[in-house]
Amino acid sequence: MDARAAVLDEPISYENSPDYELAIACQSGDRKAFQRLVRQYQEKVRGLVYSILSDPDTMDDLVQEIFIKVYTSINRFEHRSNLGTWIYRIAVNHCRDEIRRRRVRRFFSMEKMELDPMEMSPTADKALLKKERIELVRWGLSKVSEKHRTIIVLRDFEDMSYEQIAEVLNLELGTVKSRLNRARLALKDVISPFWHQESLNDAEHENESM
Repeated sequence: MDARAAVLDEPISYENSPDYELAIACQSGDRKAFQRLVRQYQEKVRGLVYSILSDPDTMDDLVQEIFIKVYTSINRFEHRSNLGTWIYRIAVNHCRDEIRRRRVRRFFSMEKMELDPMEMSPTADKALLKKERIELVRWGLSKVSEKHRTIIVLRDFEDMSYEQIAEVLNLELGTVKSRLNRARLALKDVISPFWHQESLNDAEHENESM
């Protein structure tokens, strides 16, 4: 299991977990405890923000804003979920607010990551082809709706469970599963023509090397 997912998994008894003690300390005004919280979750939040927005120029500012929200909201945390799940919920909502501020429907800044799927080179080595696949998926994510992109990122990029996603997005468990299925189908519809072209290129490259 991915380490990030392991951290976010619900413990058998949250009240006996280090996260519970950390949250209680933060709620009591312990600044050093909050610094530990930031160190523990900063890279996870950074990865989430980048996966959703793909905008390195504003990523650090957004992460800082998210932890300011965590700090100002910590006393309202009621320990009904894992601390990490609660932080992820704040991060996702902040990303959505950022979209509204930018008045756009797309998260990804294509100026930062232009990709013409039809230009994939049949002579590229396997490492380059793997990179092209990753960029193709990111390009495809920029073409689907915000709600589809977010749920794919949480499940397939962050390895969160259906239950955790339900908490983060405030959805019923059944809705999470159906939305994820629709999101994956939408992404497949976008990238499948180009993925097929890439697969042919890969096969041609392997045949040439034989």
